[in-house]
Amino acid sequence: MNSKEFKDNSISRLLFRAADQWPDQPAITFSGATQSWLETRNRCHAAATLFHRLGVGTGDRVAYLGLNSNVCFESYYSPALIGAIFVPINHRLSIREMVE
Repeated sequence: MNSKEFKDNSISRLLFRAADQWPDQPAITFSGATQSWLETRNRCHAAATLFHRLGVGTGDRVAYLGLNSNVCFESYYSPALIGAIFVPINHRLSIREMVE
């Protein structure tokens, strides 16, 4: 999937604009490692392409269950690139609460 096929929505526009304006500036630092905006955009692009290949599309939901990290940050942007919706799940919920 190339970048021209991505959905043009406000969230993805923010990511691409930041990568265009500040490609080498830090986007996120986690556990002592820093990612630039360009690297973050490229990682989100790769994740969105994988989601697309797995059949995720416009209006589908992509759940994230995990702690704050660079992966959480990327998981926020990646689904939006293909028109899907990021759904964070609180890791502190019990299994019963998650399925209700």
